[in-house]
Amino acid sequence: MELGGYFQSLTIIFVILGFLGLVLWGIKRYGARFGFNRFHQDRDLCLEDHISLGPKRDACVIRYKDKRFLLGVTDHGISLLSVLDNDKKQGE
Repeated sequence: MELGGYFQSLTIIFVILGFLGLVLWGIKRYGARFGFNRFHQDRDLCLEDHISLGPKRDACVIRYKDKRFLLGVTDHGISLLSVLDNDKKQGE
């Protein structure tokens, strides 16, 4: 195998590793939105949903044991907005 073949092989390996790293980063960053956090359902404390309302402002639905809470989160603090019903799909 000549020198050009080695560089081509190394390039392919780095491209594959870069792609796999990008996929893992995406799952870690956006996985909860697509249901990749379902294997943590047996925990007492769970982040069920999260939405950004602007820079450093978020609304989160947290489940602790059998209770669900709607929290407002800013860079200055966390506020309890509401205690929700236990039914996850209230509109159905």
